[in-house]
Amino acid sequence: MGILERHKQGLGYPVLVGVAQDVSGKALDYALAISKGIGAIGLPGGVALKSSFEEEAFLDLLSEHTYIPLLIASIMAYFEVATKVYGASPEAAILEPLCLGRTG
Repeated sequence: MGILERHKQGLGYPVLVGVAQDVSGKALDYALAISKGIGAIGLPGGVALKSSFEEEAFLDLLSEHTYIPLLIASIMAYFEVATKVYGASPEAAILEPLCLGRTG
């Protein structure tokens, strides 16, 4: 379920918050207020985890260069095996994983 769907259902979502410079002494309070204002926290399922810019950037880059490419490669391998080895139609091979979890 994506962020928009969670918002429509009145649910929050996890966010990372951090402060690089805090001249006022209230920067973290502001970040948390913004998180609440966008509906991330203060609702069921919402949580703010204190982080840093460096940590968030590192994790973002790590995910973009590790598990996301692996996920795409596994989907491509699934499609090749389903269609070329087992003769499934391309339409059925695509439809099946897209519909997982969407019924019942």
